[in-house]
Formats: sequence, structure tokens, C-alpha cells
Amino acid sequence: KQTHRGVIAIHASMTMPKWAREFAATEVAIRRIPARLPLGAVVCIADLVDSLAASDILETDAIERLYGDFSPGRWAWRLTNIRRLAEPYFVKGKQGLWNWPVAIEDLTFEARS
Repeated sequence: KQTHRGVIAIHASMTMPKWAREFAATEVAIRRIPARLPLGAVVCIADLVDSLAASDILETDAIERLYGDFSPGRWAWRLTNIRRLAEPYFVKGKQGLWNWPVAIEDLTFEARS
């Protein structure tokens, strides 16, 4: 179980496996995601408020279940106060949690609608 709580940066991987590219192509075709996804970049900041077994998450809808692996042994993070960056912040990521030495005050976020 993940014990970290507080502000967290969400980083998009540098690469996508074939199954993810195929899935994304379908999602682009039905306009659920943009045609160009930023890879290798921090894309948003959020507050991590809880960590729970993915198999225990019952309130997810069918679309959300398409995007995740909710099988036993997997974990899910409950995020609040999600703020998308105005522009992706390209930086090399790492597996798991890692320190990103950028101050939130130095970032520009998209206006909320």
C-alpha cells in the first residue's frame, strides 16, 4: 500500500506499448482524447489523498474501467484538486515515486472551465 500523501506530479511515460497505442487510436477516433498525447512529460499536478486496492473500487463507470487495471493485487490512488499544466513539462521520469525539483509556484496551469 502506498503511504505517500500530498501534492504529486503526474508524468506520462516516454513510450506506449502496442496495446496502449491501439487503444489510444480508438479513443482518438471517438474524440475522447486528443490526437497528440504528450509523452515523457509531467502533464498535471494533483493532491494524493488515499491509496486503496483497485479491486475494491466499485464506483467506477464502464469508461473508467477501460482505462485501468482493476485486477487483484493492483492499487489505485484517489486524487483531488487535479490541475492540468498549460504546457507539458518535458523531463525524464522514473519508475515509482521520485522527487521532481520544480516548485508549484513556477508552473502555469490551464484555466479551469
